[in-house]
Amino acid sequence: MWCWHFPRVSFTGAELGVSWGAQSQELEVNGEKIRQSPKNGRVMLHILLDIPSVEVVTGGGDYIIKGRDYRNLGEKSPMEIRADGGDVAFSRLEVYPLRSIH
Repeated sequence: MWCWHFPRVSFTGAELGVSWGAQSQELEVNGEKIRQSPKNGRVMLHILLDIPSVEVVTGGGDYIIKGRDYRNLGEKSPMEIRADGGDVAFSRLEVYPLRSIH
């Protein structure tokens, strides 16, 4: 009997849930799902989190999903990145702080 493990990668925080599953090849952002297949064995996500919204751009800009209002997030709201069910390698992970326009 073979047991295959298909990883699920999640980015979570206060009022935020973004995940991608290798087996389902679905990207989920706060309950909204779209199909996102790997290209050359990779899934590229740009997660833009700001106070009024979250945007997830996939596949080099192929899809954009806008989340809900994030006005309850504080400046230091924690984020967690987690991989369940297998190994996941990040080729690049960058965080850029945004300045307020107010």
